[in-house]
Amino acid sequence: MRRQKEEAELYDAQTGQPFFRPSVGRPPREGSRERNAPIGDYLYNRRFEKENIQRDLFEKEQRTMEANMVRSSEKSQIIMGQIQRKRLQEIFNCFDSDEDGYISSSKIDITSVGTDVLEAFAPLLCEMEELNQTLNLFEFVEAAEKLLKVIRKFLDDF
Repeated sequence: MRRQKEEAELYDAQTGQPFFRPSVGRPPREGSRERNAPIGDYLYNRRFEKENIQRDLFEKEQRTMEANMVRSSEKSQIIMGQIQRKRLQEIFNCFDSDEDGYISSSKIDITSVGTDVLEAFAPLLCEMEELNQTLNLFEFVEAAEKLLKVIRKFLDDF
């Protein structure tokens, strides 16, 4: 009887909680981290887990976007190639000031072409000047297509 009375005095009558033992929320989840591992190591390793999850989500999103991308048909690619070659021929004709079918660094006319075109074709024109080359329409179109592929690859990687 005395023991029961002592135990009753150790507990709060309203809440049933033992005195001097406050309720502070939920206990830690078991297995969330190793018992003997320092918290710093646990948090450091947790960072890598989070980065891996974020990378996986990003890759999944990229795959979804690639799957949903509109792809052009072979016929569309042929038409776009023809339009590109026609535009390159127009640029060649602007560069060819004397209209003899050849362009060289000494007799090129850069005044009839816009600055954006000059910036795009600057590597090609500089190479022509360094090597003192003369290009006909076919050679110019071929070199310009290679240059545009390099520019597109650079922009895709960027």
